[in-house]
Amino acid sequence: MFGLASTYPPLCLTGINSGQGLAGVIPSILLLFQQSAGKAVDMRGLTVYFCTTIIIFLLALIGYALLPGQVQSVYEVLEEDEEAGGSVEEIDGSDLSVQAPTPDISTVELFNVIIIPIICVTLNYFITLSLFPAVTSSVESFNKAPLFVIYHFIFFNVGDWLGKSVTGFSFVANMGERPLLVFTLLRLLYIPAVLFCNLILYNEDKIPYPRYDPVIFGDGVFYFIVFTLAFSNGLLTTNCFISSSGTTIKKYGNNYKVLSVGDIRISIWHIIRVHLGSDFM
Repeated sequence: MFGLASTYPPLCLTGINSGQGLAGVIPSILLLFQQSAGKAVDMRGLTVYFCTTIIIFLLALIGYALLPGQVQSVYEVLEEDEEAGGSVEEIDGSDLSVQAPTPDISTVELFNVIIIPIICVTLNYFITLSLFPAVTSSVESFNKAPLFVIYHFIFFNVGDWLGKSVTGFSFVANMGERPLLVFTLLRLLYIPAVLFCNLILYNEDKIPYPRYDPVIFGDGVFYFIVFTLAFSNGLLTTNCFISSSGTTIKKYGNNYKVLSVGDIRISIWHIIRVHLGSDFM
């Protein structure tokens, strides 16, 4: 899905990522309503949680099926411009200057072209999934606030959704590769930030392990950390996809075969980095 979305202008890629973020917000809110009503989480509640996501996903698939009739892909725009004897300079705010097509491109060469977005998307998800939800769920409220963990899920999902959605603005989506890498590396600071919250780990007997480092941040700061962790994750990973698609078009122009293979490979890498991050949670 991400690879195919990359064949359309950046705004369409933003829409698909934003929809993915929204699919996480709605089930979290439903779970909050269930807990607020004083009902324990049971299998029926979990079924509603996941079924809601599946329904949203199916609606997204229907929207995707209707997409080809509503908007032209980058390929179609390039093809029409070639027939008119012109050259495409900009599509949806992105500079997509066309160069002469290169017939045979190796996997290594293609990865070298989009290596910065690949590194950034891997690091971003590694950082995010190393902290959320396994570590952040172990942070406890100073004030023993009820529903503390569920609220932190909502803050995360809303932040991720907003981060993906703001890339619909061209001045946010056109982030260069160097700023993308710098902001990605800065996200490493979230690791000590979460550790300085009220993180409490328990052994098998439900006895908390002793803590030797100080607790610096309270509940409000913890919510802010979770929100910005998610916001930066959504913002930077969506920019990685936009950057990889735009860089491929700049490099290989209207070589549709290379563009399609590049989109598929970055999509496969998108799946790999999720599992990479999950394995180290």
